[in-house]
Formats: sequence, structure tokens, C-alpha cells
Amino acid sequence: MIRVLALSAAIALGFFVQPAAAATQCYARFDELAAILFEKYGEAPAAEMLARNGNAIHLFVSPETGTWTISATSPGGTACVLGYGREFQAIGAAEPEPSGELH
Repeated sequence: MIRVLALSAAIALGFFVQPAAAATQCYARFDELAAILFEKYGEAPAAEMLARNGNAIHLFVSPETGTWTISATSPGGTACVLGYGREFQAIGAAEPEPSGELH
């Protein structure tokens, strides 16, 4: 399931990420961003991925509203919104392999 969510997140980023010129929304800490997304949109973490650059990538979703947000948290703790949208739909998949290696 996480592989499909990660793939869906990567595809979504290609279509829905704000233009580079747009202001990026960043927060000092991940928990600050998570609280805002939950309070304003009912979104909760649904998947977490580790990027090669050390950033933690989080997918937040709200099953009730269908909204989603993707964020990146740097090793230093700063969390920034990478993209967001509507019409999130979970797609079933197998759990990742224990090794955590990508194939």
C-alpha cells in the first residue's frame, strides 16, 4: 500500500506542485504543520517516505473531504508544503519489502 501511495504522491507532485515562483509554506517543525493540516482540513499522515537527500516526505490525507498535502521535512526539522489538492483516492497495494530497498 505504501508503495502505491508513494508512487501516487510522486505522480501528483508532477501535476499539482505550485510554480517555483509561488511562495513556499514552511514551518519550524513537522508537528506544527501536522497540527495546522488537521485543524483546518482534517488531514492526517497517511504515508511517510525517506528521500535520498535525507528529507522525510509525508503524505497527509482526509478521507472525509478527499484533500491531500505532501510535505518535506529536512533533517534540521523545517517542514515545507510541496503540493496539495483534492480528489485523493487510496489504491490498494502490497506492503513494502522488509529490506526497504527500491526495485
